Amino acid sequence: MAEAASHPNVTLYTLSEVKEVNGRAGDFKVKILKHPRYVDETKCTGCGACYEVCPVEVPNEFDMGLGVRKAIYVPFPQAVPLTRAIDKEHCVNCRMCIGRCKPKAIDYDMQPQLVEVNVGSIIVTTGYDEFKPDIRKELGYGIYQNVITTLEFERLAHATGPTEGHIVRPSDGKAPQRVIFVQCVGARDLKINKAFCNKACCMYGMKNAGIVKMHYPDAEVYVSYIDIRAAGKLFEEFYQARKDQWGIKFVKGRASKIVEDPNTKNLIVSLVDMQTGDIRKLEADLVVLVAAFEPAKGTEEIAKILGLKIAEDGFFEEKHAVVAPNETAISGIYLGGVSQGPKDTPDSICHARGAASASTLNLGIPPQLKEVEVKPEFELSEEPKIGVFVCHCGGNISNYANVQELREYAEKLPSVAVAKDYVFMCSEPGQKLIKETIAEKKLNRITVAACTPRVHELTFRKCLIGAGLDPYYFELVNIRDQDSLVHMNQPKEATEKAKDLIRSGVARVVKLESVPSREIKVQQVALIIGAGISGIHSALDLANRGFKVYLIEREAEIGGRMKKLYKTFPTNDETERLLKPLIEEVKNHSNIKLLTSTEVISSSGTIGDFAVIVKQGSKEIELKVGVIILATGTSEYEPAHGEFGYKINPNVITQLELEQQLKEGKFEKPNNVIMIQCVGSRQKEGNKYCSRICCNVALKNAMIIREKYPEANVYILYRDLRAYGRRMEEYYQKVQEMGVMFIEYDSEKPPEVTEDPSTKELIVKVEDAVIRRTIEIPADKVVLSVGTVPQKGIERACELFGITRTADGFLEEVHLKLEPNATRAPGVYIAGSAAFPKDIPDSISMGRAAASVASIPLVNGLVKLELVTALVDEKICVGCGICETICPFEAIRIEETPKGKVAVVNEVKCKGCGQCVAACPIGAMSLRYWRDEQILASLEALLAE
Repeated sequence: MAEAASHPNVTLYTLSEVKEVNGRAGDFKVKILKHPRYVDETKCTGCGACYEVCPVEVPNEFDMGLGVRKAIYVPFPQAVPLTRAIDKEHCVNCRMCIGRCKPKAIDYDMQPQLVEVNVGSIIVTTGYDEFKPDIRKELGYGIYQNVITTLEFERLAHATGPTEGHIVRPSDGKAPQRVIFVQCVGARDLKINKAFCNKACCMYGMKNAGIVKMHYPDAEVYVSYIDIRAAGKLFEEFYQARKDQWGIKFVKGRASKIVEDPNTKNLIVSLVDMQTGDIRKLEADLVVLVAAFEPAKGTEEIAKILGLKIAEDGFFEEKHAVVAPNETAISGIYLGGVSQGPKDTPDSICHARGAASASTLNLGIPPQLKEVEVKPEFELSEEPKIGVFVCHCGGNISNYANVQELREYAEKLPSVAVAKDYVFMCSEPGQKLIKETIAEKKLNRITVAACTPRVHELTFRKCLIGAGLDPYYFELVNIRDQDSLVHMNQPKEATEKAKDLIRSGVARVVKLESVPSREIKVQQVALIIGAGISGIHSALDLANRGFKVYLIEREAEIGGRMKKLYKTFPTNDETERLLKPLIEEVKNHSNIKLLTSTEVISSSGTIGDFAVIVKQGSKEIELKVGVIILATGTSEYEPAHGEFGYKINPNVITQLELEQQLKEGKFEKPNNVIMIQCVGSRQKEGNKYCSRICCNVALKNAMIIREKYPEANVYILYRDLRAYGRRMEEYYQKVQEMGVMFIEYDSEKPPEVTEDPSTKELIVKVEDAVIRRTIEIPADKVVLSVGTVPQKGIERACELFGITRTADGFLEEVHLKLEPNATRAPGVYIAGSAAFPKDIPDSISMGRAAASVASIPLVNGLVKLELVTALVDEKICVGCGICETICPFEAIRIEETPKGKVAVVNEVKCKGCGQCVAACPIGAMSLRYWRDEQILASLEALLAE
């Protein structure tokens, strides 16, 4: 939020709403009603003096009514802009705030303003509201104080919430020792016309169940569920850890009724345990209803203004559910995030970036952004003058370590001029505090004790630049991931460890020095590796913006796995009809150079100036490009010989083989078809992850078979039916109505496939987990819903481009939640299923998202490369060549000089990995920003008594 607020190309209109839209793509005229804040944003300093004297208290909407706020208030601690507003509905007009406001920012006479802006594209990102469960009276919400929703729980658990992060019962303020999370409240519920699944709620509930255990390790925590749909990257592993390691108890069954004991205020949750068949009554101190997403208030009004359609689930309707998830029926208007249906954070980011990429086709390329050099308005001393800033991290640190004690300790460390703490140091007010303190105390070095540098190191470096300081006189000490979150039950020890880490960081920052940078002219050309549906969309978006694109594909034809499919879900369109126009557009686009039957054999250079050599047949071609997008897709898991009879009996096939038979008209009329889920997924040993799309593929093919052969019996044997994605729950219900039979099996007792030796007929033996009986079903076809695995050759791609993989084998992003497209190699981005299995619309959104972020350096034309690179001390280098031999980036060579052989480092190729430094036998190599004296100073301080 802070970055958006400070971006020179972003104009924020808060307390505003769109009232009228006219025009067409490329030329919309939008009228915006800006409601009065009654506080001048340009004058308000956010000091809070007005808040202190306001006599009015009303329920705080941000705290879900669990806390109070004043009539003059900031909506929440990290609000952007951090400016007060007056709630005129509750203001008593006492005007005491005016007397306390020194900047004279309060203006009771402010009037609404109608602003008209001219834009080329419109993106709708209206988000969602939480479902209010009070219409389900049997669940007790609004009747019993100790029945709350997930958002209410989030506010109780948050350090800035009404209880300062202490999870307590609303009825009496006591710590709960037995908590039940009830899933699917307001979702998958035909009784209240809420058929759709919310996609993110299972993880949402599990996350908060884990938070209870973090606060109260001895507490009993239950999760009541229908199916656990942990279908995202590392989600299945998260689920298994919560169950096996954290001791959270999962009960398969929908809560039917909640009643309160009037004496204890405890709650009795009634449900049928589908795994045992028992009627259970679970007693709890606190019940959390994991409430569904609902379209945001005002969605229908916005739809009318923009001329958009609302789908049956209440969210905006896209142009096409499969191949146009970002577009609407109105040219120039796009959908981003949850406005198009429930999503979790990374999917929302990719979908929004996909909308941004699509929207730029109606816009001109903006002028290049020049970085303005800021100089301090004061003289910097040569002696270290350090400021230490300790972050509460919204309770992630302050709940487990004594932040005040840390600040007081830091103040006494050598060379420290000042130490301060704040609830969110990364926020706009937190950064403002740092800048103001730098100016006030004339600081020349900064240490921030907060969270991981993966998330906010760049944030704080930019903050230093804004204050006029060299961004490399900065050290980020990770007292969250490396301390508070791993010592939650040891607050005293966590505080002492944080002191050690801060002392170490302060010692290191004293020894830091400036790091030079070099501007590199960007080759305004993109290379996309992989021409499946994701790579195709990346290529078209960049090419349509005017950039030259090399699109390479290992296979002879483009289209990836999508071209092998028969039909798509949830629309049942033939994939060939959807894919063919896109393939033709790629082949005929003047800005796209398509290279099929081609593989990458080497890569060198860095962002803005990569040299990539590809091989097409016997011919090698060098491509000079500025950015690279990896859209390498996935492969199908290949069952082992004999696994469920595969490769032994020709009637045991995979879903993809079934698709081919259906597509080619070779699937003969069957009597019984049995589909077995989770083959090659959710394994104890092997692929532990859920492959996300297999359940949907089974539903689709089951529907196709039943439509084609209504008399055929189709069985789906499953563990959790993960109908994941928009409209898929409704699709699942339709498949059930068509007569497809679903049998749940226990992962410990998987189905067995045998062959009758006399008739050669297949027999599937399975224990039904619901009726707890073993049944045998004859089958004409057994279809294995096999998982998805990383693409063959992905290891080589990682070596070539200097990127990493996660434990599941897929490409690793910079941040799983907040930065799903970027890799650790600047200029190399991820698209589609290269990161994790995805369906077609999610693959398209991520492909377009990759194009969006990759276009930034292409548009700017220049990138600044920080030279955290190896240095050679030529006075002692003997030219032994060890460094040259081990350098993985071929950045070092041995050259003959008048003084003999010495190592020479190519600063552009060098990635600063430090292998040469460790290997040099005489210490002639060093690494900028990680010199021996800096590391040793840090270690000595860390180990000091």
